[in-house]
Amino acid sequence: MIPLPDELISLAFTHLPPRALFTYVPLVCRRWYRVSRGLTHPYERIPVHLEGIVVRE
Repeated sequence: MIPLPDELISLAFTHLPPRALFTYVPLVCRRWYRVSRGLTHPYERIPVHLEGIVVRE
């Protein structure tokens, strides 16, 4: 059997609700734990502007 690349696994994880992603997925196996912990939430990449200054990108 050929294992799926981490990128495909992480793509599948993005379709899960946050509770499943952070509570149940890491318990399946070490690889799923590692892949799930490497994901960032898409909203973490939205820049926040205060008075015209970018606080976070």
